[in-house]
Amino acid sequence: MNRSDNRERLAEYISGRRRTVIIAAHPDDETIGLGARLHAFQDAVFIIVSDGAPENLAAARAAGFSSRAGYAAARARELDTVLTCSGVQRDRIHCIRLIDQRVSFCMSELARDLARRLSRLEPEIVITHPYEGGHPDHDATALAVHVACRLLQCGRSGAPAIVEMTSYHWNGSAMQTEAFLPYPDCDTIVLELTDQERSQKQQLLACYATQKQTLAAFPLRQEMFRFAPRYDFTRLPHPAPLFYDHFHWGVTSPGWQELARAAIKKVETTKV
Repeated sequence: MNRSDNRERLAEYISGRRRTVIIAAHPDDETIGLGARLHAFQDAVFIIVSDGAPENLAAARAAGFSSRAGYAAARARELDTVLTCSGVQRDRIHCIRLIDQRVSFCMSELARDLARRLSRLEPEIVITHPYEGGHPDHDATALAVHVACRLLQCGRSGAPAIVEMTSYHWNGSAMQTEAFLPYPDCDTIVLELTDQERSQKQQLLACYATQKQTLAAFPLRQEMFRFAPRYDFTRLPHPAPLFYDHFHWGVTSPGWQELARAAIKKVETTKV
C-alpha cells in the first residue's frame, strides 16, 4: 500500500464511521487527543483506564479535595459531562478505575483485561496513546493496548488497527503538545482546528475544572493522528530524561523499563 492510500485509510479510520474503541489513561486524555471530533464518535466505546486520582493527595488538595475518593468522583463526573455532552451514551463509557500513577504496576493484568474487552467488542480500530514518555500511565496504557492486540492476533479473534492520538512528551527543553515524537516512516494526518472546532474543544476542556491549570498548556491549534508504530517497549522512546522523570509520578524511566519487561514476559505465558 502506497503512502497516499495509507493516509486515505487513516482518514477513514478517524472519521467515526468504523467500529471504534477509544482507550485513554485518564479522564480528559480523550478530549486532549480528539476533542474537536468527539461528536463523530458517539457510537464508539470509551475505555478510561485510571480514575485520575493519585495516591499522593497534592493534586486533589490543589483542586479543593481532602480525599482521593472525592477527587476521583469529581473527575468521573467531569468525564461523564464531557462525553454525554458529545452525544456518547453512558453505557458506552467503561471505566476500569485503576489508581492514577499506578497503571505501570499492573500492565500485564490490564493487557489481558483489554484483550477480553476487545474480543467482545470486536472493533475495527482502537485509538489510544503513543509511547512517548510523557506520563507513565500513558506509556503503560499504550503497552497494554499493543500487547492486548497481539494476544488477539495470536488467538481466533482478529486484532483491530491501532491509531494514535497525541498526548505530550519532553522535547529536550519543555513539554511538547499537539505533536508526535518523530518515528521513522510514520505518516501523520494533521487536522488544523477551525475557530468553531477550537471553541467546541475549549468548552469541553472547561468541563474538566479540576484540571484547569494543566489543560491551559494545550494551545488548541490542531489534532494529529497516525497508525501506531511497532514499538519496542523495553527501550525508552527517546534518550533520558523522559518528561515524567521531572516529577514524582510514581515511577522513573528506568523503573518503567523493568516493569515493562516483566509485564511482557508475564503476558507471553498467559492466554486471554
